[in-house]
Amino acid sequence: MKHLPNLYPLRFILSIFVVIFHLPGLCKTLGMPYFNASPVFNKGSLAVLYFFSLSGFLILRLIYNELKATDGFNFKEFYSRRIKRLYPLYYLVLLIGLSLYHFVLPLLGIPFDTDYNVFHLILSYVFIIPNVFTHYHPEVGIILLIAWSIGVEEQFYLFIPVFMYLFKKKVLLSVAVLLALLLILLVVYPATFLYNNFYFYFLFGGLLSMLSSDQKIKIFDNKVVHIVVYALFILSFFTDWFHFENNIAFHVFNLIVSGLTISLASDYPIYIIRSKVLDHLGKISYGIYMLHMVVITGLLFVIGKLRPYDYMNSAVFIVILNIVALLLTIGVAHVSYEYFESRFYKEKKRAN
Repeated sequence: MKHLPNLYPLRFILSIFVVIFHLPGLCKTLGMPYFNASPVFNKGSLAVLYFFSLSGFLILRLIYNELKATDGFNFKEFYSRRIKRLYPLYYLVLLIGLSLYHFVLPLLGIPFDTDYNVFHLILSYVFIIPNVFTHYHPEVGIILLIAWSIGVEEQFYLFIPVFMYLFKKKVLLSVAVLLALLLILLVVYPATFLYNNFYFYFLFGGLLSMLSSDQKIKIFDNKVVHIVVYALFILSFFTDWFHFENNIAFHVFNLIVSGLTISLASDYPIYIIRSKVLDHLGKISYGIYMLHMVVITGLLFVIGKLRPYDYMNSAVFIVILNIVALLLTIGVAHVSYEYFESRFYKEKKRAN
């Protein structure tokens, strides 16, 4: 699959929203100065939904192109690449979280409620249903809590290649029908998505990707469409204008805007961001997402001991803290990508 422009910078931007979303909450819990009054600090969950759309955009395109080219699909290679890319860091974070909450904190005499069965936790994470476990045990600890979205991705990756292979003669129609069925379930039986298993984001992003892979959608070349969609994207993350009390309206709106934003930016770009730095930051965005709470937890532990906020203006402290947390997270994610994750996963060279 050829390299698609602008997606790495978008991945990095989305990962920043996740980091600055979690930092104020932990500061508040620890009694440190924090700021989350601006909408931009409360869009972490929305960023994860965009990640779902982006994953579907890439994965369904990859499967679709292989089915078209070979009339078959290499399941072994597909699952092997997913496992090598996601699992090493996933299990490393699981080990760090278990060690911190069940061994380190008790040794330090720091109280932390772990009112759940550790064996059940491990089973849930090993069998890629952390979203189910964290639904019933939100007190699991923030380092472990964030893995819910990886579980949802892995569940989707598990069934979608099989589904598309079985219906390869009518794959576009089949994906569209499956998307419609899930959206109907969202309306008539929303409990289907009790565990945040929002697979319809993957499907809509993937459907747009497959359609564009076959033939350009002419209306998407219109600059007015770009302006409208990008404006909706920016307003979604920087304002609360699109605050929906109705859960169905919330998902339908963000499903459409996320899918269109990714499709327009990548398949119909009016400007291509050419930056090796941003591309690299996008490549390590998985590490930024998975490791940011490990970094923040360690950073706030040190700050809690030194208490610099007792001697400086709160606003200055908050700004410095956000910058330091972001830079440290990026640094740790870079080291993880270069010296840990790459030992398991080597990205194939792709033609530009």
